[in-house]
Amino acid sequence: TQVSHKSHTSLTQVSHKSRKSHTSLTQVSQVSHPFFPFVIPHLSLLVSPSITATLPTPPPPPPFREQPANGGGGGGAYSFKAVSRYDAPAGWGPRHLALHPTRELALLMCEMSARVILLRLHADGSLTPFEHPAPALLPDEWPGDDPLRTFNEGRWGADVCWGADGRFAYASLRLINAIVVLKLCAPREGEAEGGGQTELQLVQRLPSGGVTPRNMALSPGGELLVVGHQHSHSLVSFRVDKESGKLTSTGKAAHVPCVSCVKFVQL
Repeated sequence: TQVSHKSHTSLTQVSHKSRKSHTSLTQVSQVSHPFFPFVIPHLSLLVSPSITATLPTPPPPPPFREQPANGGGGGGAYSFKAVSRYDAPAGWGPRHLALHPTRELALLMCEMSARVILLRLHADGSLTPFEHPAPALLPDEWPGDDPLRTFNEGRWGADVCWGADGRFAYASLRLINAIVVLKLCAPREGEAEGGGQTELQLVQRLPSGGVTPRNMALSPGGELLVVGHQHSHSLVSFRVDKESGKLTSTGKAAHVPCVSCVKFVQL
C-alpha cells in the first residue's frame, strides 16, 4: 500500500492477486481530515479488484433564508439572529456544546485541546466561562512515547453529555480512547453564589472499549451509557452508578460500521 498526501488528499493503491494468477490494481481517492494526515491502522477500507471509486465533492450548502418564527411564508422554519459570541481559547477547537438539564449551564468540549469548559448560560443567550478551570481530561503521562503523539501531542477530544439529573458529565477522548466522568459541584438552587464554588471535579477515567469514541448517549433512564467507536466499528455499553456517576463495562458490544452518532429513540 502506497499513501501520498497532497492538499490533504491521499491516494491509496491496493494490489489484488486473483486465483487466475493475474494482478489488478484498484485506486481509491479519499479526502483525509485536514488535521489528521495519516492512516489509522484500525481503519480498513474494503474495495473490489478492477473497480475505481472516487468520493464525490459535497455540494455547497443552500443559502440561509430568514423566515418569521411563526412559520410564515409556508416554510414552517424559524429564523435565527446572532445575539452574542463566545470565543474559546485560541487553538482549542470548540466542537460540542451540551446544555445542563436543569441549570443555566453548558459544557463545551474542545477538540484540539481535549479540554472542557464550564459556561454560564445567561438569559440573553450569552455564555461566559467560570473562573475556576475544569480539570484536565488527559493523564499527565499521556502521550509519552506513544506513536499517536505525532498528532497534536495526543490530544483529540470528541463528545460530552450530562447525566439525567445533571450531577455528572461524561466526556470521550479519541487517540487515548477513554471516557472521563466529571462531577458538578455547585451551590444549590436558590443559594447565593457565595454558597459554594461552581466547578467540575474528575471522578473517573477508564478505557472506552474501542477505537475512536466519537459519540455517546445515555439511555432515557440514565442506567446505561452507550459509546460509538468510529474506527473499531462498535457500540460498547457501560452501567452507570447513579450515586457516584462511575461507569462499569457491561462486557457487551455490537458491530456497527463507522459509528458517528448514537441516539436513543422511542419506537
